[in-house]
Amino acid sequence: MMIPIVLASDEKYIAPTYITILSALINKNEGTEYIFYLLCPNSISVDGRQILSSLAHQYETSINIVNMGNLFDNIEMKIDHITVPTYYRLCLPELLVKEKRCIYLDSDTIVNDDLTELYEIPMEGYFIGGVLSEGIHIDRIYARELCKRIGLKDVSTYINAGVLLMNLDEIRKADIVGQWLELTHKRFPAQDQDILNLSCYGKIKVIELKFNAMTKCNAIKDYNLTYESSVYSEKEIRDAVNSPIIIHFADRVKPWNDRKSLWAEYWWGMVDSVKDEFAYRYINCFIDRYEKLSAITKRKSLKQKFIRITQVVGVYSTLKSLDDFIHSKGNQR
Repeated sequence: MMIPIVLASDEKYIAPTYITILSALINKNEGTEYIFYLLCPNSISVDGRQILSSLAHQYETSINIVNMGNLFDNIEMKIDHITVPTYYRLCLPELLVKEKRCIYLDSDTIVNDDLTELYEIPMEGYFIGGVLSEGIHIDRIYARELCKRIGLKDVSTYINAGVLLMNLDEIRKADIVGQWLELTHKRFPAQDQDILNLSCYGKIKVIELKFNAMTKCNAIKDYNLTYESSVYSEKEIRDAVNSPIIIHFADRVKPWNDRKSLWAEYWWGMVDSVKDEFAYRYINCFIDRYEKLSAITKRKSLKQKFIRITQVVGVYSTLKSLDDFIHSKGNQR
């Protein structure tokens, strides 16, 4: 079986993208074959292309770099640790016209097992499959504010978009890619994740936590403290903690800027598995750069605390609407 796996990255994130692909290749079953598609802007360096080409040759696989040009460059990014390539997945139904479905992975993931089980999840009648985003399901204040802001009916099936099973056939039949692209002009808080949850509402397949074991998830972080989750079942949490198929470092805290963070050892274990000397040096240059930026990242967390205060007192939507109005007037000048 040939399983299409899609990632998106710019030059700054080629190193962790390499590690994600390497983890999938090392941990797949012998009879499983992957074909990788990497969606990139037109500014990927020769070095970045070289290490990916070498990886493909080493594991006798195919890593297809898809040049997305300057697409979405005019979008204002709302989340500090998210970059423009996150929007590229909105084009997948029209890019992968020969594929019926695909797996999308963020580049801050580690694949610990074969992905056939994920790929073969029944998707009839669904556009996308993903794991419930814990934070929005337990934070009723933020959920209410988000629904008000983006026009979502409720968050009952609101998923994290870092790991997706995409039913490309069903999406093409529904012809909603145009709607996705139109919504990119909206200043949604979670950006393309909000777009997918809004436009696919009623067509979202909720899958198990083990397929997107998020390190920011309280059910995982506090598992040994007998944490009781209102979002996931006890078995689901246990499977995710003991046998995570995909680990997702879904927060500002990444293993390359905090070696003591949850499950960082999985990522560093993959770094130690890199056999290509040139790739190893490339990845270590990336690590050095981000360790220097970690102090800046901590300071930016103060901004998020202020946003949370506005949500608690119920003025977040009002402030954002005012900000949107000022922004739109500025663009008309």
